[in-house]
Amino acid sequence: MKIVFKSKLSQLPSANIPQGWCKLQELSSVRVLTTGYLLFSIPLVLLTFLAFFLKGILHDIAVSELYAQTAVPIVSLPTAILLLVAFCFIHESIHVWTGPRDSTVYIVPLPSRLAIGAICQEPMTRNRTIVVNIMPFLVLGMLPLILWLFISPTFVFLNAFLFYFYLAGLFGGVGDLTIIWFTLKIPATALVQNEGFDTYYSVEKP
Repeated sequence: MKIVFKSKLSQLPSANIPQGWCKLQELSSVRVLTTGYLLFSIPLVLLTFLAFFLKGILHDIAVSELYAQTAVPIVSLPTAILLLVAFCFIHESIHVWTGPRDSTVYIVPLPSRLAIGAICQEPMTRNRTIVVNIMPFLVLGMLPLILWLFISPTFVFLNAFLFYFYLAGLFGGVGDLTIIWFTLKIPATALVQNEGFDTYYSVEKP
């Protein structure tokens, strides 16, 4: 796998999308992103509340007391910002290492989104595309959530750290879940290929 850093999205080379491929929903549009956040954020908020009740039951502690011990600031604001930047790199790294082995991945800063993008322009199967997009959500969100459930509340710092970690992992994956939502609507045999933030798919797998 080759990793190439670009300073602007416009510097990415053409992906040479084959003729006849269809363009997936415009995933970079504000409307689609807003729809995705509305579609997935509410269930994730409900999941967070459910997790508090379940942890309270598992450790025989009142939810209000558990929340008071967990949702407390554990680092300063500058440190939190640095950790968030590092978290973005980890998130994108998972995308990179779950992509095609012989592909080129472009790392691009996205100032307008206060984020970093890892863009692979190699064709992938629909299922591979889903795996690449779901892995950061599972590794950085669901796995820390499960660990948090079973960690004793007496470990105050560890509980708070895992709490904020899984929140960042869950809600940081909303964009990926939105991509998966639209990807599931295309034929299961299709190939998927990105060109920047635009996504195309074949009507039939060659």
